[in-house]
Amino acid sequence: MKKLLMFVLVLVIAGGAFLYLRGGSLVQGIIEKVGSDVTQVPVTLDGVDLSLTEKKVGLRGLTVANPAGFESDHAFALGEVSVSLNSVSGDMVAIKEVLIDAPSVIYEVKTDGGSNIDVISSNIEKYAGSGGGEEATTEEGGEGPKITIDDVYIRNVQVAVSTPLLAGQEIGTKLPEIHLEDIGKDDGGASPAEVAQKILDAITKGVNVGIADIDLDAIMADAQAQLDAAAGKLTEAVDDVTKQATQAVDDAKQDAAKAVDDAKQDAAKSVDDAKKKASDALGGLFGGKKKDG
Repeated sequence: MKKLLMFVLVLVIAGGAFLYLRGGSLVQGIIEKVGSDVTQVPVTLDGVDLSLTEKKVGLRGLTVANPAGFESDHAFALGEVSVSLNSVSGDMVAIKEVLIDAPSVIYEVKTDGGSNIDVISSNIEKYAGSGGGEEATTEEGGEGPKITIDDVYIRNVQVAVSTPLLAGQEIGTKLPEIHLEDIGKDDGGASPAEVAQKILDAITKGVNVGIADIDLDAIMADAQAQLDAAAGKLTEAVDDVTKQATQAVDDAKQDAAKAVDDAKQDAAKSVDDAKKKASDALGGLFGGKKKDG
């Protein structure tokens, strides 16, 4: 998960600085292209905002989609990122406030143990190993602008876990607000990657606390128990149907046997009646009563 969060943070911070320095006409396309190339999944951005008079830039609706084969809504999403600047001088960017609102991570785990975050992190690692990450550096070989930040606020963080055993449901938690101060001020400025690392460390700490509050073992055990109970009920239902079918067959056999017996008895009685009638008729014909006188 760290590789994915680190990449997103660098993308957001560097994108915000680039947006202010170069204007917003191309930033959305650049973020989407670079993000998609590095992660090998669709990265989309709903929009960018730039106010030169207020020295404020914003990114809205950044979403990192899932790799093929995963079904949750996304792997990572940001509701909104707002950056308020103090000043920009050369390669030094002094930021007053960074507000990251409503970041959402959905950790989807397959039955074989693989996850969406693992796949994307592996893609990022492969991209970096191929030398693609060198494009992010400046022509002079530097690491981009130096940044200082007075305050960073990360609010409404949602972390969720999804597995096939949960039948499409997600178990999640909301993290408390994260507040960082005076980033890069002790070192004469920090690179976007260094800023992202500091923010990532704080998020990771909060995520670990949040995940600890989710008793995943108990949830999985409960899900398994529900599956076992459902399987037991299904087995009982099949047994009941089988017993009912067997009983119905037995009843049908008994009814058929009784019907045959009844038919035999009726036939025998009919034969007896016919014999008697025939005998009476013959008796009347050849041995009837004599007339008097």
